[in-house]
Amino acid sequence: MRTIGIETVSFCDAELARRGKAGRYARIEKAALELAARGLGQEHRIVVAARGTTVAELLENLYRLVRLTALCGEGFTVRPAPFPKDPKEHLVRECLARLAKAETVGWLEEFERVLLDALLEAETLSLARRRPARAAELRAAVARFADYQDLRPL
Repeated sequence: MRTIGIETVSFCDAELARRGKAGRYARIEKAALELAARGLGQEHRIVVAARGTTVAELLENLYRLVRLTALCGEGFTVRPAPFPKDPKEHLVRECLARLAKAETVGWLEEFERVLLDALLEAETLSLARRRPARAAELRAAVARFADYQDLRPL
C-alpha cells in the first residue's frame, strides 16, 4: 500500500480557525475517506493541542481522530507533531505529557482517559462546591461524547 504523508494540523475546527487555516474538519474527513476508498495509506501529522487548547477542543480533536481511524481502516495513521511547552489547561498538559512519553499512541485509550479525567475533575469541584462554572464546562465537554462508541459525526 502506498502511503501519503499529510500535514493535517488538527481535526478540531476551533484549532484550525485559530491557526488561520481555511479548511474545516468536514473537508479533511471527505479527503481522507476518498483516499482510503482508493486504497491509499495516509499518515497524518497533527497538533494534538496547542497553548490555548481547551479540554473540550482536545476531546473533539481526539474523538475525530479515533472516528476517522475507524472509518478509514488499515493504512490510516496519525503522528503527533511536537508539543507546545506550556498549555494553559492542566488536563491538556497531562495528556500531552503522556503522549510525549509513549512509544506508540493508543488514541482511543487516550481519548477515554481525558474523558475520565475531565469527569473526575468536574465531580471533585462539584462535591467541594468550588468553581461551579468550571465543573459545568467540564461536564458539558464530557456529555458531548456520551455516545462516542457510535462514532457519529459531531
